[in-house]
Amino acid sequence: MRFLLPRVVVPVIIISAAWIFGGRSISAMLDRIFTVALRAAPLGDMSIDDHDLSFAGRRWLLSKGGVVETNARGEVTLSSGGRTFTLAAIESGYDRNPGAYYRFHPASDDSVTYTTWRSWLAWPLLDRYSIMGGARPTRQRHLYHRLHWHKPSGATLDIEWRDEQQFYVKSGWSDMFLESPATVTIGAVPHEANVVAYLERERHWSRDAYRLEAMGDSPDGATFIVSVVHAADAQAPSPGAGRSVSLRVNRATGVVSGEIGSQ
Repeated sequence: MRFLLPRVVVPVIIISAAWIFGGRSISAMLDRIFTVALRAAPLGDMSIDDHDLSFAGRRWLLSKGGVVETNARGEVTLSSGGRTFTLAAIESGYDRNPGAYYRFHPASDDSVTYTTWRSWLAWPLLDRYSIMGGARPTRQRHLYHRLHWHKPSGATLDIEWRDEQQFYVKSGWSDMFLESPATVTIGAVPHEANVVAYLERERHWSRDAYRLEAMGDSPDGATFIVSVVHAADAQAPSPGAGRSVSLRVNRATGVVSGEIGSQ
């Protein structure tokens, strides 16, 4: 029995110490596998500027890599990771240098949801007492805010902010409002690998030389239109300016069948 006891106690001590001192990191790793849904909330009024996206009555910090622009159709766009997503038609706002601000609402046929999720496990806080007095939190957990936007064209936008909550014995969980810069993910256009191969073969463009945007089906429905905005034209009023071009992509085969607006 005396030999069995250390074999049980020592692992328990090690696991407990790892959870107490490394609980934040362990919880974050578990969150990649599973999180718990809390609620879905209405979007309310939406607006965007160079640094923040506002909805649900709150301002949310955008990723430093995100680029907010407007196009020739009077719409505001968000670009990240070599792709562009058209948010919506601009209802009001201003475009100044420096700084811009636009108000908008999603199109009626867009699907946009805002949901909140939390960590499956919370980690303990050792500092439970305050010299100055007052309640101190005993546990902490991650909180995730997720915006998912899907357009009839198939274009998708996913933005996630990670926040934290603390637990107080008398009042329960409380938000800390410390959200990190957003993780912005714009979905790949259909047959993107074929589009990239075509641009490399025909125009000798590397992948970091342009941005792609899914524009939807052509009128006959047989092809899909992909807008390609070259980096040199990023400030141009329309994708057809300069070196930029739109491509027709066969929806069934993925073959690039032609160009539109090349100059």
